[in-house]
Amino acid sequence: MSNYSTRGIIINIRNFGEADRLVVLLSKEKGRIESVAKGARKHTSRKSSQIELLNKGKFHFAKGKNLDIMLEADISDSIFNQSDSQSYNYLFYFSEILNSTFQVDDHLEKSVWENLEFLHNSFLPFRNVILLAAQLFVLENLGVVPDLLKCRECDADLKEIRFRPVDGIGYVCKDHAGGQRSLSDRILKIQKFLVNSELKDIIKLNITDQDFWQILEIQNSWLEHFLEKRIKSFQLLYSESLNN
Repeated sequence: MSNYSTRGIIINIRNFGEADRLVVLLSKEKGRIESVAKGARKHTSRKSSQIELLNKGKFHFAKGKNLDIMLEADISDSIFNQSDSQSYNYLFYFSEILNSTFQVDDHLEKSVWENLEFLHNSFLPFRNVILLAAQLFVLENLGVVPDLLKCRECDADLKEIRFRPVDGIGYVCKDHAGGQRSLSDRILKIQKFLVNSELKDIIKLNITDQDFWQILEIQNSWLEHFLEKRIKSFQLLYSESLNN
């Protein structure tokens, strides 16, 4: 077996066998890597403390026949250890949408990795705007960011009023509204800023909790429509808005 090392971020962890863990990373050099960390569920294993969701660092592997074997990890940033319990559902959602998007052998362009690192590094201090930006980051990498100024059905300009479609991605004009409620100009302005701005400028955005939850729900519906599945952690996260 040949060995290799790469910088990466853990985006999914599952129990595997009696004492192992299946660990999925997004890596700078190799894209998505699915690996086995042998013995990681044992309390005496060094790997048990190294393998946490969204840990970032340098990971060392041996090539395996089906799955690569994680040998060791040099963790530089453990985001869960720095966060409070109120951030956990946000982090679960962040990791799930990343895990749903990138596939094995997907190559990460330099700009994609840099944006991913920025989202990761900025997550805790700018949690709300970064989560909205992360949704759009995923949609962009899936190639399905909608035109916010055009009706999805007839390509009409949406300068005056826009509506959510009954299902699907994007917005529609009043002729295709199907009885849906219109959206405020404020929501569109925030989304336009998120789509058109660099990440370093997005963290300057001030957004109310009400606007955050509304945009989060809209963009999550776009993701679920394209992926054709429910994002399980969303309901747990969104329930926080109902309790506030």
